[in-house]
Amino acid sequence: RKTLTYFCHIMPPSFPTTGTFKLLSFNKPNAFISLERSPFLKWSAQSKAFETGKFSHVVHPNLPVFDDDSDDIKGKSDRDIIPPRCVNIAEEERNAFGSEAKHVQTLSASMFHTEKQFKKQVEMVSFGCENVSHVLFVSGDEKKKELDALKMLKIATKMKRDGDIPDEIKFAVVANPNTENVSAEYLEEKVAAGAELIITQPFFDYERCHEWVESANRRGVLSTTNSGISNSSSASLVIGACAPSNRKDVEFWAKLVYGDDQSAKILSSPSSPIAKLAREYEQKERELTTALYRDWIFERCELRAVAALGHAASSGVHFMPVTRIGYDIVKHLARRTREMETME
Repeated sequence: RKTLTYFCHIMPPSFPTTGTFKLLSFNKPNAFISLERSPFLKWSAQSKAFETGKFSHVVHPNLPVFDDDSDDIKGKSDRDIIPPRCVNIAEEERNAFGSEAKHVQTLSASMFHTEKQFKKQVEMVSFGCENVSHVLFVSGDEKKKELDALKMLKIATKMKRDGDIPDEIKFAVVANPNTENVSAEYLEEKVAAGAELIITQPFFDYERCHEWVESANRRGVLSTTNSGISNSSSASLVIGACAPSNRKDVEFWAKLVYGDDQSAKILSSPSSPIAKLAREYEQKERELTTALYRDWIFERCELRAVAALGHAASSGVHFMPVTRIGYDIVKHLARRTREMETME
């Protein structure tokens, strides 16, 4: 299986495969298949992807919260504080997500100035969100003095032990195998602190990412089941999948994955996998007709989904379309799967 996954990355077929989710569901019937709700795009640009009904989980972004000491908060009750995104889901959104979808609420440390502020938000998620299954802790872009993802996780785990968070709420964290130490020591620390689900950035440096996964397996921190439910000493792994449509999108992902300081250097390296990918997108867009190029970028997304779902250690795939075209790609990928199921 490892050889097949590697083959999908290095030697993709010259034609799109069909029914990605359906074909892989035989091996992973309870796969965690999530789609990220973008705070930067209009709802109309992403709604059709959610309406396909192919996603078991919806991942919601974090929103700013008021500072307890700011003028904005003075005179306001706790009910007036901006609630997590999954608390205020509009009716149109709710219909698109479907009644079966579970919700994952992101909480970013960069949005909080105090521990008290964070605790209020995680309580709102736990008791105010319908069908919430996970809280996803991320550090965010800004370096804050008091909190990061690991600290938030430890606080939330203690809150759960104390009965302030229901036992059925699971804790998730992110990981970036492209840049994290391949020993996976930091991942082990997160799992020990209470993480039950790991959502990774897309794998760009596949050899390095595979080494990271192998290290995590040796440490015993990855669940070996495909149910999406981990035991107390391990966590389920969900691999991220992106849907870039041109070189500019790939360069955007380089900044997200490697940071502004390192991305320029990595993109200029002839041997860097993500630099090679950026050049490949530029070359294909120049050489192919519009129709063929559209099919080619769709195929790339499909192969990333196959590689993520097919990985031996994976319990699912998390789609991060980012752009309008990205959501359109994911929509067509999901719809084509539905067509196959209807035919059967």
